[in-house]
Amino acid sequence: MNKAAHNFDVIIVGGGLIGLLQALSLAQYDVRCAIIDQSDIVLMQSHSFDGRTSALTSASMNMLNMLNLDKAILGQGAPIEKIIVRDGNDGPPICFDDDAALANVFENQKLRIALLDAALKHDNITPYFSAIIAEHNSDDYGVHILMDDGTNLRSHLLIGADGRNSQVRQSAQITLSQWSYNHHALVGAIAHEKPHDNIAHELFFNEGPLALLPMTPSASAQHRSSLIWSVPQSQSNAYQKLSPKILAHELDKKTNGLLGKSNLIAPLISYPLGFHSAVNLTAKRVALIGDSAHRVHPIAGQGLNLGFRDVAALTEALVDGTRLGLECGDAQLLARYERWRSVDNLTVCMATDGINQLYAIPGKTAQGIRRMGMDMIQKSERIKAFLTQEARGEAGELPKMLSATIL
Repeated sequence: MNKAAHNFDVIIVGGGLIGLLQALSLAQYDVRCAIIDQSDIVLMQSHSFDGRTSALTSASMNMLNMLNLDKAILGQGAPIEKIIVRDGNDGPPICFDDDAALANVFENQKLRIALLDAALKHDNITPYFSAIIAEHNSDDYGVHILMDDGTNLRSHLLIGADGRNSQVRQSAQITLSQWSYNHHALVGAIAHEKPHDNIAHELFFNEGPLALLPMTPSASAQHRSSLIWSVPQSQSNAYQKLSPKILAHELDKKTNGLLGKSNLIAPLISYPLGFHSAVNLTAKRVALIGDSAHRVHPIAGQGLNLGFRDVAALTEALVDGTRLGLECGDAQLLARYERWRSVDNLTVCMATDGINQLYAIPGKTAQGIRRMGMDMIQKSERIKAFLTQEARGEAGELPKMLSATIL
C-alpha cells in the first residue's frame, strides 16, 4: 500500500560526494531536499581508507568554506604547492606553482563523512538510504517517485547525481557522446622513503600517464602519496595479479625512484577509463550533475572539480529563480544552468582528451616536438600563469560560491 506523499523542492538521486554537496548547497538557502541512495549508511560512514583520493582546487575549497565545512576537514588535506609535469621520467619539467596552494588532496572517505555528517544534521535535508526507486515520472505539475517500500516523494525538480551509469539520465532519455580509452586506471596509495614536499608529479608515457599526489601523514606512514596509474586494458589484469611488493618495485622502476623506495598501503582499485558527455544537461524537470553529466580522463584531476562547478552553477540558478517566485523545476532556470555549464564541461572534456591523445603518440619525433613545446611553456610566464589559473579552478565565469561570495 502506497504511503502519503512527502513533498520537497528537489529530489536528488545519488548520495555520493556530489549529491551530498548539492543538497547542502541548496539547503542553506532554504530549499527542501530529499536524497535517495541505495547504499547502506553504515558503510558510507566507515572510516577505513580505500585508496581513493581527490585533489580539490582552491575554487572548490572556497565552496566547502562557504558551507562551513572548513573545520570538519581541517588538516585532512595535503596542499599541492607545486605541480611538476614531465614527458617520461627523464624529460625536462614544466613547473607550476603559486603563492597559495593550487589544490588540496583528500581521502574521498574523509570528504564523504564530513559532507554526510553535515547533511544528516540539516533540517532542510531528508535522507533515504538503502532505498530503491520502483518508479518515477514527471509532468507539468512536478516529479513523483515511488520507492519499493511504498514511500511516495514529490518535488518540482529531479537532480541526477547517480554516477556514470545514471538511471536518471537514462530515464530522461538524455543521450551521451562517449568512447573508451582502452586503458584502466590503477588507483591506490603508497608510502615512500623521500618526503613529497607537497609536490604533485605528472609523468606522461606513450602507454599512459602516471600521477603521484601528496597526502598527509598517517599513523603508519610519514610520507604518503596517492597513485593514479593508467595502463593498457590488455595489461590491467596482469598488474593486478602482481604481489604488492613486486608492483611497488615496478612502480619505482617506472618513476625512476622519484620518491625513493615505495610500498602499497591501500587496496589497489582498477577501473576502465572512458569519456562521456551528456548531449543535454537538462530535460523536463531533470538536471544532471557530476559523473551523471560528464566523465573525463583523470589526467588533470578535474573530474570532481567539474562536479563542484555543476553544483555551484545549478544552486545559483535555482536560488536566483526561487527569489523571483519561480519553482525549482522551471524551464527558464534549467535553461540557464544548461547554457552556463555546457561550454565549460565540453572545453575541459576535450582538453583532457586532447592531452591524453597527444602523449600517446609514439616515436622520438613526436617526443621531441612535445618536449620542445613543454620547454616553450616553461619559459613563458604568461602561458604558465594562464594554466596555473586553470589548475586552481579560477578561470572563466565562476558561480559565486566558488569565489566565496554569498548568493
